[in-house]
Amino acid sequence: DDTRRLREDLIAALNKEVHGLYDAGCRHFQIDDAYLSRDCELALDHGIEDVERVFYGLPDDATSTLHMCRGYTNELNEAGYKKADKTAYLKLADALDASSIDAISLEDAYEYNDLSLFDKFKRATVVLGSVSVVKTEIEPVESIRARVNAVVERVGDPAKVVLAPDCGGAMLPLKIFSAKIRNMREAACL
Repeated sequence: DDTRRLREDLIAALNKEVHGLYDAGCRHFQIDDAYLSRDCELALDHGIEDVERVFYGLPDDATSTLHMCRGYTNELNEAGYKKADKTAYLKLADALDASSIDAISLEDAYEYNDLSLFDKFKRATVVLGSVSVVKTEIEPVESIRARVNAVVERVGDPAKVVLAPDCGGAMLPLKIFSAKIRNMREAACL
């Protein structure tokens, strides 16, 4: 019944696992969080710091990433699904960029974020969700490329923008997901 103690125990356990994975050769670590974008007050109070503490003590050659999920639809192509408020990213961007987390993974394909969001990332790498994982429509290369170019222009450094799907692709048939990834890859070859 002690949520503070539970958080401390979870942070310690995850930090131990991260270090074990590092010792086994892993250099890229990502936490997928579905809550921080739904509770900005909690995120700013201690949530972002808790994520930083999970990665605490990793050597400089390790990369830490926080994926801020806005929620999955219940079925493919579901219209009107209420994801977490997309303005949450804007509310959290300054704190995320000021944190020690190397990369921030943001959903952007299901619905575009305001481009001013990307002005906030001066230090952290932006992992840009550039294909939707809940829509079967395959995004054209030109559309992906245009959005990526607009984001890169705001971030100011192409090396600070990494393309990814919005989130995991478990809902999509493999043939469709593969086509989306191929288009994303082609769009990245600017």
